[in-house]
Amino acid sequence: MAVKPHSDLLPPGNPGALLWRYMNLPKFIWLLEKRALYFARIDQLTEADPFEGYYTKKNLEYTPI
Repeated sequence: MAVKPHSDLLPPGNPGALLWRYMNLPKFIWLLEKRALYFARIDQLTEADPFEGYYTKKNLEYTPI
């Protein structure tokens, strides 16, 4: 699927830039074996960060109701 430009979004500074995301070896092996991505439940994420999943103030200001 091709990416279509949008007037409200700025393109990234360097289209060839790499995004690195680190994970431990057991999680990486699970990913390869299952050929699937793992997504934690939101209630598990809030233990580490109580604001996980909340809208930012700017998002709330911009979002029409």
